[in-house]
Amino acid sequence: MVKEILGCKYESMGRSTIDGVEVEGFRATDPNFVTQGKGKPSQVDVRIWVDVKTRLPMRSEEHITYDKERITQHFTTYDYRWDIPVDPAEFKTVIPNDYTLIGGTPSKVPTVTEETALHGLKQCVELFGKYPEEINLTCLFSELDKSQVPAALRLKDELKGLNGPEQDKKRWNALQPMLCLNMFYVGLAGSDSQYYGQSVTPANADKVLMRWKVSDNEYRVIFGDLHVETITAEKLTEFEKALPK
Repeated sequence: MVKEILGCKYESMGRSTIDGVEVEGFRATDPNFVTQGKGKPSQVDVRIWVDVKTRLPMRSEEHITYDKERITQHFTTYDYRWDIPVDPAEFKTVIPNDYTLIGGTPSKVPTVTEETALHGLKQCVELFGKYPEEINLTCLFSELDKSQVPAALRLKDELKGLNGPEQDKKRWNALQPMLCLNMFYVGLAGSDSQYYGQSVTPANADKVLMRWKVSDNEYRVIFGDLHVETITAEKLTEFEKALPK
């Protein structure tokens, strides 16, 4: 959460006291705080109070609204405790004797990398005829449901004749590149990432499709034709000024 706040526009709320501890508060209302889940929210108000001595959070509040889904989320987290000893055995997974895996043996999950993300973007073009407006599972599956592209119609026809578990397994296998793209983008949280698929198309070869920060003054950029470059922050500013409106 701290990394996500640092990756978007935020402001200091000054110092105050929580439970006798001096803290400094920070607030973000930037929609870019949310980089996963249901897509871009209409309203964001996120606040976090940090112990000025230890630099560890003392309290946090999140108020996020998604108009399209008519969903509002409110979270308040407090009474953080950072010095509690734990036994590694508490985190050991114990599989019940009657556990069964739905859909049979799972397919091997590919490593989520820049390369697999590029494969996912290529699959979006194959299935939707364009890049998705947003990179999140809700949008990706919605785009698939609406698509009349032949490849998408064939896949949907193949899924129709399958029962629940078989359909889930078939969908997972068929859409692995796209799902890896989603996981890759989620993993960029806090790295000043941005995606412009709502305006950039495969025909916009020299336009910024996706970017994320890799060092103090460098960004990794995927362009509209899916070639990738590392460029300076100054160069990125020039490219983003030329984005389609």
